Amino acid sequence: MKIRLIATSLLVSASLLGATAANAHYLWIEQPAKGNAIIHFGEFNEGVIEHSPGRMEEMPSIEAFSGATPLSVAKQADRFLLSASAGGEAITAQELDYPVKDWRANGIGLAKPMFYARFGAATSPTLDLDILPAADGTSAQVFLHGKPLASAAYSLHAPNGWSQSGKADADGKIRIGLPWRGQYLVEVIQLEKAPGSYQGAAYDVLRHRTTLTLIQPIGAPTFAVPLASHHE
Repeated sequence: MKIRLIATSLLVSASLLGATAANAHYLWIEQPAKGNAIIHFGEFNEGVIEHSPGRMEEMPSIEAFSGATPLSVAKQADRFLLSASAGGEAITAQELDYPVKDWRANGIGLAKPMFYARFGAATSPTLDLDILPAADGTSAQVFLHGKPLASAAYSLHAPNGWSQSGKADADGKIRIGLPWRGQYLVEVIQLEKAPGSYQGAAYDVLRHRTTLTLIQPIGAPTFAVPLASHHE
């Protein structure tokens, strides 16, 4: 998978609250009952899905993969449509061309945002910040640059908007409880001190943000979060 930014780094644990105050939006992958997989940009836990024209244009060049095979990504009114479904191979996506942001007022600094998303398991991480689900569906492991990320701060978002936050153990492992039937997201944000420049703009940190989509096929049914108006 293509990686465009490489830096010798000092890792800094990110406060999830402080990071989301700067930019609460993220990418996540869904698999509709029929058709190919899609990517949304917004806030799953708040029922926010961005549209085009609008903030979807902040995602200029999403790359997606089925296993190691590149997929085409077509922007539509409220989604990015991929050229494959989430079948036997895991689907991953990344947006590495998001411009540098001045988030000094949020205590982050000059940041280069990096977005990632995963649907499905794999034997090894393929995204710079990745979350791999265990086969039994009760745990997952967080990796940064291919290595387990100790004490990673995470949030688990349920299909009804309920969220739970916690920290991974020393091996980057987290416990997952999926009490209701439906789609869940695991979300992780990590700041990495790696000063550099991108498109002529200097930055102090890389701000990695990733999601893992999980489907719970059993359990009690629950309501879905009402779809909120998209942000202009």
